[in-house]
This record gives sequence, C-alpha cells and structure tokens, in this order.
Amino acid sequence: MKRYRIQINPCKIPLLAEFEWNDDLLLVERIRLCAGGKKSQKKTGQDSKNKIVTSVARELENYISGKRKTPPGMKNLNLSTLSRFERTVLCELRRNVPRGRTVSYSRLANFAGNPNAARAVGNAMKKNPFPIVFPCHRVIKSDGSIGAYSGGKKLKELLLKMEEPIEKF
Repeated sequence: MKRYRIQINPCKIPLLAEFEWNDDLLLVERIRLCAGGKKSQKKTGQDSKNKIVTSVARELENYISGKRKTPPGMKNLNLSTLSRFERTVLCELRRNVPRGRTVSYSRLANFAGNPNAARAVGNAMKKNPFPIVFPCHRVIKSDGSIGAYSGGKKLKELLLKMEEPIEKF
C-alpha cells in the first residue's frame, strides 16, 4: 500500500488529502481529508507520480470549490471492503442528497430500504473510505445538529458552509 499526500486548495482553508493506493488492484483504497497546512502554490497532485491519484485529487478539488457539479467518479475506488448495506447507503447518499442539502441518519436509512437502521447508517458513514465522493458530511442528526465527521467537526462545518444554501429533507 502506498500513500500519497496532496495539498488541495479548493477554498480559503487548504485541505490535505491523503490517498491510500493499492498497486495490486490499481485502485484507491481510502481518501482522508483534514483541514490545515499552508496554502500551496503547487498544482493539485504535483507531488504524486500516480496519474490516477492525481486525477482523483484534481476532481476532488474542483468539486469542493464548486467548479465541478458532480463528485469525483467511483471508477478507480475500491469498495470491496464494505458490506452490501454499507455500499447501498453510500450510493443512496450520493444519489439522493445533492450539494447544498442535508439528510438525517434515519432518512438515509429509509432511502437505503431499512427505515430502522439509523445506527447502521451512522456506522456506514464512519467507515466511509471516500468522503466527498460519498458526501457523508451532509448526514446530520435528526435534531439538526451536525454530528461527527472523520475529519473533525470543524471540517464538516466548513464543507457544509461551502455548500450553502443548506436545505434539510
């Protein structure tokens, strides 16, 4: 497993994207995002010699900044470590909750075909290996509070703010 750390600058606050790459499968295994670092003058992905990782990083940056209307594609992402339910939840999230909207865990469970599985949806969000591609930052608690996020609450708040206006459904 190789790791690539790429600074992306989609907004005022730079993000560091860490990609885990599987040479055997030729797939991205995981993307981690964290806020912080210095705003880089380099082009996205310049440090990476891996063209697929560079391409996904560029798509990610363009999507977060609003230049791209759809999240990065799933073609080069390995979803095999997820259960069928987890894949269903992530795909329903991507399909039903567009930019500028949020959804509760229980509503997403309903979209996934199991209205009583809000807790399992939360676990699927926690295991999501590809935040932004499957925009788990848009999943909030039923009471309207934002809940947890793998990159931290501040990053979740930043991502939601960048996608305003927020509509809940």
